[in-house]
Amino acid sequence: MFGEKEAKPWQPRTSYVRGDRFIWKDITYFVTEAFITGQFFDTNDSRYQAIKTVSGDTRGISSIAINEDNDLIITYSDGTMQNAGRLPAANADLSVVERLVVNGPNSLSTPNNSIDTSRPAILTINHVSYFSVEVPTLFTLTLNSVVWDAVQAGFDLTDSDSVVLQYTRVAP
Repeated sequence: MFGEKEAKPWQPRTSYVRGDRFIWKDITYFVTEAFITGQFFDTNDSRYQAIKTVSGDTRGISSIAINEDNDLIITYSDGTMQNAGRLPAANADLSVVERLVVNGPNSLSTPNNSIDTSRPAILTINHVSYFSVEVPTLFTLTLNSVVWDAVQAGFDLTDSDSVVLQYTRVAP
């Protein structure tokens, strides 16, 4: 699917060609377009895509859909499907997308709203999304916080990470 080249650690000011692989923060990336890296890793660069997690799982997400019951259905590249739970319909205004700040090693800022922990959430770190319904879970939600499990994830969050939380807030 993504070629068989061996992945090497990401290095600044290095040339990559289509089909190359590199590793950054324990995630393997596949190069889709030739480029030369800058001094710092660019999480917004579209010339490569994450293909393998720290666990070695190469399963990706093929599609995400909402079925007739308003459930979020995730289809993975290995053909398996997962119902991630019911989405709010009448209260669509309860859905929140919020940037969080890494304010210390593995410590995230407090979300602006109380989190409805009975609903699925998505934590996106450097353009890689993690779902609250995945097993193993790499983060947990409480009413007022998001707790990152660096041991389970295999990497620490640092202040250079881009973190976005998509969640349902508690109804007023």
